[in-house]
Amino acid sequence: QESSEVTRLKRELDAKAEEVGRLQKTIDENASKGSLEATSKQEEASREVSNLRTQLEQQSQEASRDISSLRAKIEEQSQEASREMSTLRTQLEEKTTEASRECSTLRTQLEEKTREAEELRERISIASSTRDDVSQLDRQLRERDSTIKE
Repeated sequence: QESSEVTRLKRELDAKAEEVGRLQKTIDENASKGSLEATSKQEEASREVSNLRTQLEQQSQEASRDISSLRAKIEEQSQEASREMSTLRTQLEEKTTEASRECSTLRTQLEEKTREAEELRERISIASSTRDDVSQLDRQLRERDSTIKE
């Protein structure tokens, strides 16, 4: 908005400067006649040009202050976003480290359970083999008992 206002004022300034030029020409043409009216119009146009220049300068300074303010806000938000990113990175690293420790603990527990399962399989195998041996010995004893009875 302020930029378009500045542009508009520049156009007005250019138009007034053009008008001043035209009036100067009229003054030159009427100089021999001593036209006070042309001089008055030139002074009025000069005052208007001066006023427009003053307005343009004020609005330009105001726009410059607004731009500086916006830059400061952008910088502040950028720094805040940077701090938040740093915090999030730290949290991610902590969570990753924690997850890695948990994984390691679970891996150790899995290895222990696997060893226990292997030991149980071995015991079961031994027990099964012993049961088979006992069954065979029992059969043999029955057969012998049977043979002895006969």
